[in-house]
Amino acid sequence: MTTKHQRHNEKRRADPAYRARQAEWNAAWLATKGNTPERRARKAEQMRAYSQAHGTKDHHKARRAVRHEVEMGRLVRQPCEVCGAEKVHAHHDDYSRPLDVRWLCPSHHREHHAKATGQ
Repeated sequence: MTTKHQRHNEKRRADPAYRARQAEWNAAWLATKGNTPERRARKAEQMRAYSQAHGTKDHHKARRAVRHEVEMGRLVRQPCEVCGAEKVHAHHDDYSRPLDVRWLCPSHHREHHAKATGQ
């Protein structure tokens, strides 16, 4: 189900005039700030550090597996196990078991991660 905001953005992105303005803006930004060797090196280092710190390979594989199974109808979203909300995230306690998920609403998902990290 798409929201009003998502439908608006889809229409806007389909507009050739908007896409042309966006391309001009992107090119101007890259030419002035975005494409410096220092920025590219800093961004590459940030991405390497994040990837190593978070084990993102397994994380992304697990997310893709869940998304695929939900789309195929073999995994059904359940209500939040804490409050029963319908809008939920799939939370993995163990990325090596990608289809073993807990269904948590966004606020309880944030709470769960805050408790896990001690924040």
